[in-house]
Amino acid sequence: MRKALLATTALACAGTMAAGPASAADMLSVGVHGYMEQWVGMSSIDGHATEEGAFDVLSDSEIHFTGKLEADNGLTFTVDVQLEGNNGGLQGEKSTGGDGEDHKHGGNTNLIDESFLKITGDFGDLRIGSEDPVISLMHYGHQDVGVGLVAGDTQDWLGHSHYINTYGSFTDDVGIVYFTPRMEGVQFGVSYNPDSRAHQATNNQAPNNDMDVVAVAMNYKGAVGESSVAFSAGHYIAATDGDDDATKTNFGLQVGMGAFGFNAAYAEEEDGMDADTAKDIETVSVGAMYSDGPMAFSIGYAMVDRGDGGETTAAMLSASYALAPGVSWRSSLMQSEEGDVDGSAFVTGIKVGF
Repeated sequence: MRKALLATTALACAGTMAAGPASAADMLSVGVHGYMEQWVGMSSIDGHATEEGAFDVLSDSEIHFTGKLEADNGLTFTVDVQLEGNNGGLQGEKSTGGDGEDHKHGGNTNLIDESFLKITGDFGDLRIGSEDPVISLMHYGHQDVGVGLVAGDTQDWLGHSHYINTYGSFTDDVGIVYFTPRMEGVQFGVSYNPDSRAHQATNNQAPNNDMDVVAVAMNYKGAVGESSVAFSAGHYIAATDGDDDATKTNFGLQVGMGAFGFNAAYAEEEDGMDADTAKDIETVSVGAMYSDGPMAFSIGYAMVDRGDGGETTAAMLSASYALAPGVSWRSSLMQSEEGDVDGSAFVTGIKVGF
């Protein structure tokens, strides 16, 4: 797999160099976009050793800076740098520290989230730098119109220990990502990181690739009769110090029929050790949505089974209303169970995209 990826990268780079310098007729554009979410809510938690629940205010925001050059040779070069707006733990009492992804708190330790160069053309889409692996970028996972059922949102409000997630990984490791052109609705992707995040954080010299990561994925978008269908599948392999490689596999399905939408996702993680542990995880999520003009509603359920016998379940009912272009008021009523710990919360807030 690694040889195939390097060969693809070499061909793409060779095509780029052979194209020659850009002319004065090329167009350079610079853009700024991003989002801000501000949430307030009340939670009640029973059975937790340190948390009982209370009123809280949580935030999440990013600003993306982009520069794009469209060359006469048909190639497009894009620079994308994403600035975290909630750095240092100042804008949320809850903080789990650092991966910089989708948590409504201020505990991130990384000022810059993703930062990469993208080259697109007839050959597809090549990205070099800090970017998510394709198992998450190409996943059609759970859909929710509120605060979100997966990717850490219920964990932030309800205090359960396990992170509910079918996307696989949000690690933003430095590496190479490649997507094929979409043909007949089908697209393939592969990503390679010379070292895992833990090694990249401590190793400033050339890696020896004994802790490298490879991910492959595909997805499909199309129509079946009068319904829209999106399907995805991905697999992730990370070298470890354990008995075997750590792996992650996910599948996702989204179906739209008029104003209604339905979704289901599955993910499995193995930590590479012979014995079953809390890091050996199976996650399932299902949900439905309804939209009518500026209003939308969603309901969802997720369940996590761990190798040590533990289980986490969460359910969420959400509603949203568009207040202006790019601005929506969103609310969620959620409940979760994990062992002897039960929690419930009501959260409401404003999300602004620009």
